[in-house]
Amino acid sequence: MKYNYNLDEEIRAKAAEAVNCKWAVCFTIDGKNYDDQKDRIAVSAVFNYPCKAEDYIDTLPEETKDRFFITRID
Repeated sequence: MKYNYNLDEEIRAKAAEAVNCKWAVCFTIDGKNYDDQKDRIAVSAVFNYPCKAEDYIDTLPEETKDRFFITRID
């Protein structure tokens, strides 16, 4: 199947407005995995409310929960 990607700025702005997510659950990737040794941040999920982000982290396996953090997107 061929997928159509439309990256027009106006369409992207409308999509961002519709989603309206303000909170992200992120985690740090250790820099030892990269040649430049710099840590990276990866976004795992985005949510409208911080309590939803907390609920998401609560569903993760106990041994990995401490890797994740919540940040506000603005």
